[in-house]
Amino acid sequence: MVHLALGLQDRMVGTATWTDRIRPNLAPSHGENRDDESGDGPRTKPLRLSTIQTEVRQLAQIFDVRAKGEALAADLQRRLEQVRADNAARDPKEISIASWFANTESPYVAGCCGSSGIISRAAGVRNVFADTQDEFPQVSWETMLDRDPTVLVLGDLQRKSQTGDKLADKIRFLETDPVTKRLTAVRKKRYVILNGADMNPSIRTVDGAEKVSAGIRRLGLVR
Repeated sequence: MVHLALGLQDRMVGTATWTDRIRPNLAPSHGENRDDESGDGPRTKPLRLSTIQTEVRQLAQIFDVRAKGEALAADLQRRLEQVRADNAARDPKEISIASWFANTESPYVAGCCGSSGIISRAAGVRNVFADTQDEFPQVSWETMLDRDPTVLVLGDLQRKSQTGDKLADKIRFLETDPVTKRLTAVRKKRYVILNGADMNPSIRTVDGAEKVSAGIRRLGLVR
């Protein structure tokens, strides 16, 4: 993603998903504030935009496009600050959200400290699963109903890996399952849609913040 934003697509030959522990001699010194081996579990500290900006600057330096890197990092900062400013006057407790990534049986939802943390803080909302440091903890639908968020943030994943990856499948499930159809957000159809990439740490985290901010306004929850 950052490579494309820096205009480096002609220097890429492919992409891959990190599924194993990184080799010790290649591990970054900051370890991304994680204490798991997969790169998908708990964070010891919340993700900050500065971490994403550091990645941008490092890649820009490697490929000798420093000016583009600085411009991109600055633009991300400007956009996120605008979202914060748009929502600064509201108490985050007024609107609660839960962000559903995938899986209908035991849903993966966003925890406190990944992209969802940046998004929630900027958009002035409360993540009902902010009490877990896991990136995407699995919960039960009964727990979701117990916490009953004002809004459901739904990931529209362009893959076919788990149940509920696609937006249409998510909504169909939510509105027909005997437990989920009792959720306030489902009864009132309060959905905000994100791309799957918006929900993972990347430059698209800022896209996610903008979409959540705009979405709660579109739903008439704030002026």
